[in-house]
Amino acid sequence: MGYSAAIKREVVKRYLDGDSAGIISKETGIAKCSIYRWAKVTSPKGQIAKPQSSEKLHVHCTKLEHEFEIIILTEILSLIPLKQRLDMLESLYKQELGYSVHELCEALNLDRSTFYNRIFRSADKVEANKKELDLLLAVQTVFNDNKQIFGAEKIRAVLADKGIVISTAHVRKIMDELGLQSIHSFTKKQNAKFNHQSRFQNLVKQEFSVQAPNQIWVSDFTEVLQFGVTYYISAILDLYSRKILGYKVSENKSTQLVTSLFKSVYTERGRPEGLIFHSDRGSQYTSYSCMKLMRKYGVEQSFSRSHKPHDNAVSETFFATLKKEEINRRHYSSKRDFYKGVAEYVDFYNLKRPHQFNNYKTPESIDSKGFADNINET
Repeated sequence: MGYSAAIKREVVKRYLDGDSAGIISKETGIAKCSIYRWAKVTSPKGQIAKPQSSEKLHVHCTKLEHEFEIIILTEILSLIPLKQRLDMLESLYKQELGYSVHELCEALNLDRSTFYNRIFRSADKVEANKKELDLLLAVQTVFNDNKQIFGAEKIRAVLADKGIVISTAHVRKIMDELGLQSIHSFTKKQNAKFNHQSRFQNLVKQEFSVQAPNQIWVSDFTEVLQFGVTYYISAILDLYSRKILGYKVSENKSTQLVTSLFKSVYTERGRPEGLIFHSDRGSQYTSYSCMKLMRKYGVEQSFSRSHKPHDNAVSETFFATLKKEEINRRHYSSKRDFYKGVAEYVDFYNLKRPHQFNNYKTPESIDSKGFADNINET
């Protein structure tokens, strides 16, 4: 959608006057990346830059976005412990370099809620930002203490009764930063969706390093077009070794495909206890049959956030590798040849292909060592 120069100038003026890009985006429907781009290409006189300059900036932004995606897909951030990332983020935040909390958390692959929980716990140590942090905590507390019902104006009134002076606009800004939304701003349909999705917790939170086999398994689907037919490949990986524990290929993307694969892998791995099974929110994983099976086995389900593929980056990376190194390089002569090719690649991936995450050891060798270490410890 194209926007007039007048609209761009108005949006940029609001942004430069202090309104956050998130608030402007929610109110206008304009993407935040567009707001940032317009602000950067606006001259001191307020005129929007020439199309050529805008196009060059767009290309540059696209390049930076791709570089960030590549960093995520390499899983390099998962090698840095959560505490260390929080330490680095807090250090940058205290330096007041002009980056928003959203930008900092996005860059270091952290949830804003995780960062704020850290800040709240260490608020007494952050004197330079103590007043603002106290306000953040106060707004969060009032919101939670009142069943997450109150909007900005009611929260302001409650805080005023407590002797805390703050404007409604400031409360609204804090709520936006914390991701808090009054239940009254939801429609009936949105409330139903919210209540439905609140069951789907993300227990993994992009922490893809575990200490032993069979602690967290991840799963996903990918689609492959062959001979005019769409085939669906489902796989289960162990985060400890990145080993493909099992996979299935089918012409139907069904719940039965997920449950039958899980049953076979679960049995083969000795019916492990304390297991977390992470996936996206596809209907195959959120179906009654799948969730009932997990409850039966005592398995705790974890789900990626909506529209956040990086929450399941390990599965995404495997399928990208499978297509790049096998499927996209081969011309299969038949359905049987295609199935055989996938099977041979999975064996190669597990048994022969060094994995960077494993310090260039194969998934099978790391998996076997993990089991041996567990036996020795017991």
